[in-house]
Amino acid sequence: MLEIADLSFSYGKHLALSEVALRLDKGEVAVVLGANGAGKTTLLKAIAGLVAPAKGSKLTLAGQDLTKLKPHEIVEAGIALVPEGRGIFAELTVRENLLLGAYAARARGGEQKAGARRISAPRRASRSGCRHYVGRRAADGGDRSRAHVGAGAPAAR
Repeated sequence: MLEIADLSFSYGKHLALSEVALRLDKGEVAVVLGANGAGKTTLLKAIAGLVAPAKGSKLTLAGQDLTKLKPHEIVEAGIALVPEGRGIFAELTVRENLLLGAYAARARGGEQKAGARRISAPRRASRSGCRHYVGRRAADGGDRSRAHVGAGAPAAR
């Protein structure tokens, strides 16, 4: 469960987030809507550990304090930020792009062997809707979007 309470953040004198509260149970989906400059991206960056929230902010995942973790540790805990823009490597196949997400220890199943990463690629492809595209390059926008999301999927529990 993701719990956020009293989350505040400022860029200098500009208050971007003020006492945000949110609770998501496992399997729940939330949508963050707002105008440009409303703090949507800052909220996601705070959850991912890319910006340090104000003192007194509380962010926990399954009881673990995210404010004490580095971004890569937050990914290991189960949160991945997949920003817009379809940031994939066009010269790689969809499968190769999906394998980029296999470097978190939990995504590898704790194993260091290359074979363990290969086994998990079809599972990630299926979860992200890329199953039929793994052997080819991401040609259209939909392929690129699925590969982009799929690369972040291993962090999800």
